Amino acid sequence: MQAYNCVFSSIALQAIERMRSVENSWPFHQPVDGKRYKDYYTRISNPMDLKTLEQQVKERRYRTREEFLADVDLIVNNCILYNREISPLTATARKMATACRECLKEHEDTLASLEINIMRCVSLLILFLVCLY
Repeated sequence: MQAYNCVFSSIALQAIERMRSVENSWPFHQPVDGKRYKDYYTRISNPMDLKTLEQQVKERRYRTREEFLADVDLIVNNCILYNREISPLTATARKMATACRECLKEHEDTLASLEINIMRCVSLLILFLVCLY
């Protein structure tokens, strides 16, 4: 599992850099300034931004692609909730999510292989534990 975390973290950090490189993505690079946007944290109960996403990757908090992508989608959903669907910021957030998914797709073979190996190890461990009892 440690090898997967290391490889996944490396790929996730690449995906975050791709998201940062999206034109006009700068509002998503840092947490929202609560002093400037006073109602943000009352309207958005689970904030997410690229700095926080990167920090959580470096702390190895994501065990799967799905967990990581849930927080990427949270950036988009929070943007829709706060700025509305038709906002240019929402269009940028969607482009960022697309860039992230494209990056992960480029590494699909590596991630899938690692995930299969993890499932095999987990299955063997469960079999071993069943045999013990």
